[in-house]
Amino acid sequence: MNTRRPQQKQRQGTGKPALYTLEKAATQADAVASQESWGRLPKCGGKLQGLSRSKLNQLILPSAANGFRPPVKSISVRNPGTIRGIRLIFIPSLYSYLESLAREQDAQLEAGE
Repeated sequence: MNTRRPQQKQRQGTGKPALYTLEKAATQADAVASQESWGRLPKCGGKLQGLSRSKLNQLILPSAANGFRPPVKSISVRNPGTIRGIRLIFIPSLYSYLESLAREQDAQLEAGE
């Protein structure tokens, strides 16, 4: 007959049993949600917030159309010495741009009435 107690999962490096509470789970979920402020540029044919890849490129890359000052912030993540990488869009920046566009259009509608 085996009288040994079942082993408890140990926290790394502490030797104490791991305690996983709902509060800890909620805190971790909040941390993950706050880190999701960057979104990947969709592949060809894909959309992000209803905008196509080509429209997003117009908003995030410097060009003559935007005065070489893109209204939406983005970064390119790639390994040193490589040409290809992934482009991430700062989602709050995209929302800010869309909200400013909505305000402009509302002002134009009010001025036209």
